[in-house]
Amino acid sequence: MRNLKIGYSIVLAAILLVNLALIPVSATVNDSKMENETSDIPEFEEWVKPMDLSEYNGHKPQVKQEPLSPEELEKTNPFIIALNESEKKELNSIPKETTSPKAKFESGGQISINIPAKATQLSESEDKTRSDPDVKITEITYQWYWVQDTTFNNYVTIHNYGTSTASGKVLFWSAEDGYGYYKSFSNLAPGSNMTVTVPFQPTSTQSSIGIKPIALEVRVDPDDTSTHFVWMPYDGIEKYNNDANHLADPDNGVNLNTSDIYHFPFNEGYNIIFEAAVAGDNSTTPYDTANQITDYVYDVMHYDEEMVINRSYTASDLWVISHTNASGYYIGVCDEYATLFNAFNRALGVPSKQYYMNMTNTSGNRSAHEIAEIWDGQEWIHSDPTWKSFDNPDIYISQNYSSMYFWNLKDADDDLDPSDPSGDGLLHYKFDFDREYLGLLNKYN
Repeated sequence: MRNLKIGYSIVLAAILLVNLALIPVSATVNDSKMENETSDIPEFEEWVKPMDLSEYNGHKPQVKQEPLSPEELEKTNPFIIALNESEKKELNSIPKETTSPKAKFESGGQISINIPAKATQLSESEDKTRSDPDVKITEITYQWYWVQDTTFNNYVTIHNYGTSTASGKVLFWSAEDGYGYYKSFSNLAPGSNMTVTVPFQPTSTQSSIGIKPIALEVRVDPDDTSTHFVWMPYDGIEKYNNDANHLADPDNGVNLNTSDIYHFPFNEGYNIIFEAAVAGDNSTTPYDTANQITDYVYDVMHYDEEMVINRSYTASDLWVISHTNASGYYIGVCDEYATLFNAFNRALGVPSKQYYMNMTNTSGNRSAHEIAEIWDGQEWIHSDPTWKSFDNPDIYISQNYSSMYFWNLKDADDDLDPSDPSGDGLLHYKFDFDREYLGLLNKYN
């Protein structure tokens, strides 16, 4: 994966000739280096190329909870409305607006929008038959980054365009999952505004990880008449809960951190999180989520044979998704495959590690590679998106490699290497990372 500098290779060769050592140059020097300098990462002349080895993937049976029926779900909270399959299908068939209102990303995974006047004010001809009361949504601040089994608030401003005082409810729908939470309002005078706080909790037993279309609705008394229904311009994204009762990181959050190669949940990270949600959509266990992401990353990446990226640098997730080849594929080598995989998993709440590894091929030379591991709640699971390989740490031995050495790359910081320009999304693969030497991991050797 990384090139040996020409001058360094010549020096090593000369040293070996002087000592009349009739053994492979790279294998001898690098093995010695790894034994004695555990914090350093040696460079290599060869790096691993992409392969599709998915036919050899492991399979760990997953235990999945059965969802509650609509009737059972409504009994868990008096402010839930749960739909049956027919009602859910009807809800999701409501057409979406062809033009989206302007949105402003707020801190904490929220978005604020104003509903255009044409969506709320009735035309002059409609005014003669206006429903009374007629309550419309005018402003919304809603949560788009959802943590399972965690309640968050959404703030909905409504206006009474009718001629009499209105009471009713504002609903926040997770359309795909077929349930919503509501908050009642009362005594909204004609021509008046009111902001209603509507809580919502994505329930792990009822939903899945990934993209969550959101709709807001107003219903008025006494007949629960719907006076306004609107789809949100940005979908919600549901992630795993990482508290002690759910999918906790065994290393106290280190494997969920953002860094200069993993960007979320900052405003600039919505694109990363949204694509992560596409990759892991509709999965219900961390194992299945990571498995899907492995396949997805392999399918959207083009291996950088053209060396667009200098081999001494690892590109960040944002750099990767903003650079494509003529066919629309992202550009990178194995470290960019691993970076995108980890960024997607961490964005969805799956703890992950990025490993630099090197191994001996059948010619006795050292090959370099980067892979990942994810925590499924019970154990660390292997993933190699460059090889489309998941849960198969024996894949390297089966491909005739041996002596697999590992380093855990952590806390990427583009300011660590003074010779590397900061903020360009390209980090030196050695000097812009905290490197933890792991040696010969048993499950790979």
